[in-house]
Amino acid sequence: MSVLQALMSKSNIEWCEAHVARYAYSSNVSELENTLSSFVYLPVAAYLMLRHSKHNMPFWFYFTEIVLCVVGVGSAIFHGTETYLGELLDEVPMTFLALGYLMQREDCHEWTTRGSWKWMALRSSAVGVAVLSWILYLKTRNFEVFKVSFVLLVVMSSGLLFVSKAPPSGRTYLAGAFILVVLARTVWEQERSFFREEKCPTDEADVRYHFHSFWHLFTALSHMSAQWYSMLQLVEHRKGGKSP
Repeated sequence: MSVLQALMSKSNIEWCEAHVARYAYSSNVSELENTLSSFVYLPVAAYLMLRHSKHNMPFWFYFTEIVLCVVGVGSAIFHGTETYLGELLDEVPMTFLALGYLMQREDCHEWTTRGSWKWMALRSSAVGVAVLSWILYLKTRNFEVFKVSFVLLVVMSSGLLFVSKAPPSGRTYLAGAFILVVLARTVWEQERSFFREEKCPTDEADVRYHFHSFWHLFTALSHMSAQWYSMLQLVEHRKGGKSP
């Protein structure tokens, strides 16, 4: 199989909407609702870019929002085409997004002080996890490899978010991000359960039909809440003049 044939082959993972309504509304778009809901990430990223500009945030904050836009477009291509290429356009940027979350933590904790060996070790470990997992994923095409590595990278950055000093009135944003992640994970797992058990809802009036679209919405809002918290944390650090 040529590289082009491999890229245009069927994606590694399929969703309920494709299972029950593939190309039902358009001959060019496989999963219409999942495709359209993928674009929710773009206005969230644009809004946060404006906030970062107002507070003069470092490069990595802007990087993360740009990558979130790429994730949104990649997700739309993935759901619209159901190709392996589309899946890669969704998942590769997600890895860079997770790395961006980590890089944003620079100078927000004693472990992330610029130039310190601890920070260099953390960054190197994260990049190593990303590279090794993608080598294994491309070789095996096992979606679980990507999922585990992505979660691990997000846990690394989230851990630094939690152990760093909380900004005044900022815990509401952190709590909101956590609650939204739990909601997102819940609808994700439920949708996957429906698919595995061949019980995908077929009626659009059934709220469960829209669970993957809810995943897009909840993760976009969780990202926004977490970014607000991270931004406030760095602003507070600047006022204090030293790492929390």
